[in-house]
Amino acid sequence: MSRDDYQAIAKIVEEIVGKDTIQGEKLLEGIKFYFKNKKPSFGVIANNFPAKSPIQYTGVSNYSKESRNAMNRYIEILKKEKERALNEKSN
Repeated sequence: MSRDDYQAIAKIVEEIVGKDTIQGEKLLEGIKFYFKNKKPSFGVIANNFPAKSPIQYTGVSNYSKESRNAMNRYIEILKKEKERALNEKSN
C-alpha cells in the first residue's frame, strides 16, 4: 500500500473514530497489517490459447508513413490557400 493510500485511509478513520484514539490507532494498525501481509491473488483463466504469431510492427510503420503523407498533403493545401489569399489581398 502506498503512503498516499495509507494517509487517505488514516484521514477517513480519524474523521469517523476520532483523532488519537485507541480505537483509531488499532484500526490503522489492522489495516496496515492486512495490506502488508496480503498475498497477491491471480489465477489461470485458460491454458489452451492457440499459438499466435509474434506482433508485426510493420503495420504500425505503415500507419506512421500514411499519417506523414496525409500531413504533407494537408500542408500543401494550406500553402496553396495561403498563396491564393495573399494574391487576392494584393489585388
